[in-house]
Amino acid sequence: MKKIIPICIILFILFTGCRKEQSASPTPPQLIGVSLRPNVYVPPPNSSWQHILGGLAALRLTPQNSDTVTLSSISAIVNLKNATSYKQQVIAGTYNITLNTQSTAVADTFIRFTSRVNGVAINKDETVDLAATTTDAVITISTKLIDSTVTPTFKSGNQTTYNFGKVNGYYFLYAKDATSGTIAFSLSNGYQYMKDLTLRAMNQYDLIPLPNSYGNLSITSHAFNFTASTKTRIN
Repeated sequence: MKKIIPICIILFILFTGCRKEQSASPTPPQLIGVSLRPNVYVPPPNSSWQHILGGLAALRLTPQNSDTVTLSSISAIVNLKNATSYKQQVIAGTYNITLNTQSTAVADTFIRFTSRVNGVAINKDETVDLAATTTDAVITISTKLIDSTVTPTFKSGNQTTYNFGKVNGYYFLYAKDATSGTIAFSLSNGYQYMKDLTLRAMNQYDLIPLPNSYGNLSITSHAFNFTASTKTRIN
């Protein structure tokens, strides 16, 4: 019996030690508040036009594999005009991020795009650049050159008429690649211009009425590339 007792004591200690480890609560994962501040950057030199964000966009954060905690994907619909007030709580970790606009209209007053970046470590305040693509083109007309009290219009091939937006000294409208239609606008003296145009993706078409030559237009075309950038602010 003397040889058996020490063995029993050892087994008891090991058993109770294992029970204590199993009953210990796991360390809760770190929760981080992330806010979204998207922007669209265009390489300068040809044009000063700044792309306009708006409409609804689908945001998705997909976690990469983790050895320490199982993370869940996060999906949300964000109004890009109010995106600076958007906040989302996530578990600190590494994510793939997508931000894709939802508008499917032929034309709209904001750029439509899809964007993505992989392997973003969300644990600090930083700017994240997303590779972005678009099938939109944009038409611009300086408000200084035409009657700024009459909104220009674009009638597409399906006979739907779209009004231009107005911002930063320009009338503007985005439309899908290969869209054809008629642009109509007026000068301050009441003379009306009409121009047929077929658009190609990732081009800006800047319309300039020629002075002392009613009916004639100069159209300057600028190709653009861009990246979508989001400021992921840790709160």
